[in-house]
Amino acid sequence: MAGPAPPFLSNPAIRDGGRSYRNVQAAEWECYTLRTQPPGATMSSSGGFVPGRLWSLWDIMYLLDLGRLNKALGMVSALGAGMSAVVGHGPSPPKQFRFVERDLIALFEHCAFLREIGGMIEAPMVVQMVKDFEDVLRQGEIKDGFVYWGEYDCALLWHRPGAVANAFRAGLSGHISLILAPNKVGLFVQDEPIFGSDVFEKFGPAREDVEEAGKCLALDRGTAAVFHLMRALEVAVRMIAEKLGATVQDEHGRYLGWGLIANNMRSKIDAMTPGSDEQIRWYRVQQDLVAVNRAWRVPTNHPKETYTPDQAREVFDSTKAFMKELSLLV
Repeated sequence: MAGPAPPFLSNPAIRDGGRSYRNVQAAEWECYTLRTQPPGATMSSSGGFVPGRLWSLWDIMYLLDLGRLNKALGMVSALGAGMSAVVGHGPSPPKQFRFVERDLIALFEHCAFLREIGGMIEAPMVVQMVKDFEDVLRQGEIKDGFVYWGEYDCALLWHRPGAVANAFRAGLSGHISLILAPNKVGLFVQDEPIFGSDVFEKFGPAREDVEEAGKCLALDRGTAAVFHLMRALEVAVRMIAEKLGATVQDEHGRYLGWGLIANNMRSKIDAMTPGSDEQIRWYRVQQDLVAVNRAWRVPTNHPKETYTPDQAREVFDSTKAFMKELSLLV
């Protein structure tokens, strides 16, 4: 069993389990969240990964400090490999094991870092396994620049390095990363309105569906993207019909269907000056609305209709161009 506390425990990081490796509070990240925080909110990287935020590979590598993580896990594994070598890689732990004191101090700093990362990835088992490993390491006795563990402590140490590695493997496996191609990042992040400022300003109630259509398209969810596009177009249909003075609600204040609204626009257009540029433009818009309703909107509302990502992209581009045209009429 261990004797008096060895001198290396005078290091606060080892004695108290403090955070000695780095101050991650210094790094702040701009976060884009879907529902958890308002756009533009900031949080320290010590808070971990934010749901809904788009993390680049560089972000992940920087936040987790993968080079340091690999080195830290390698140091833990080195102690286990050293113990195994002492017994000729046999199945049982050695009766005694020693480790260079300065290397053990470095190992404790690596452990502090591993606990920090375990907290970031919300993996309590990682944190606990590392703490258990550190507790056994503290039982060693120092002599002539080495730290020694006896038979009892060697038995406790024997499986600890593997337990730390397995905990990390399980903890990281619980996080699923979706990788977006560079040409799709803009559809997801949307630093600027993806349908342009005119559509964004004039069709305010459609903004959320336009944004969600872009995100769905970025993630190759074709049918979902078209669904949101049709919802956005329905808002535009109601607004331009109201601009024209056509009926868009029934006697109970419920909005009429797209097809009925488009049909109600016809009489208003017929009343315009025959052959005028205004009437021709409105006739074309009204006919396009009827066609879009039959080609996309009605089929999309039926369960059997699905869209591939390529088909959804075509609908996306067409809807964008159409809504830009409609914005000129509002």
